Amino acid sequence: KSPFMLLLFVPFMAFFISHFLLILKRRFWAGVLFNLLLAGIVLMQVAVVAQWEALGTWAPSNRFKAQLPAPLEAMVNQKTVLCLDDRFDVYRYAQHQAPFLDWRLGQKVFSNAQNYAHMAVVFKALQEGQPDLVLDPQALLPPFINSMPTLAPLYRHDSTAGIWYRISNPVGKGKKAL
Repeated sequence: KSPFMLLLFVPFMAFFISHFLLILKRRFWAGVLFNLLLAGIVLMQVAVVAQWEALGTWAPSNRFKAQLPAPLEAMVNQKTVLCLDDRFDVYRYAQHQAPFLDWRLGQKVFSNAQNYAHMAVVFKALQEGQPDLVLDPQALLPPFINSMPTLAPLYRHDSTAGIWYRISNPVGKGKKAL
């Protein structure tokens, strides 16, 4: 199922190919076949690299190259962040928090707030991780926060920016925690 499984065949193929080339009586054809084999391997590698570069932003080397706007960069710098979007550039300046790094997987959880299992996963992630900032441009977190009374006082929402801020002292002055 994986291309790396073909590595099991490399020693056997090397053995048979080398013996095939040594059996040929004409050294010219052995040289031609060896050069064709070598050129085929090099061309396959060039094709893989060209296809990798054609992927653009999906290539791992390019995922973190995008620059954040200066205000957002200053806001997330040296903080724990949960980003509910397909932005990896945020994690260049901040520490990742909660198990939702790959948005394609996390989107399934956050798109269905009515599912109890999804609600439990989000509750556990926010309770254990407690990120300083939650970037929520699609407003997916409010149904979860509103249905979890223990998490509601922990976060303050800025609806214009789509950011949830963790409140450092949610109990307040003069009030005792339960």
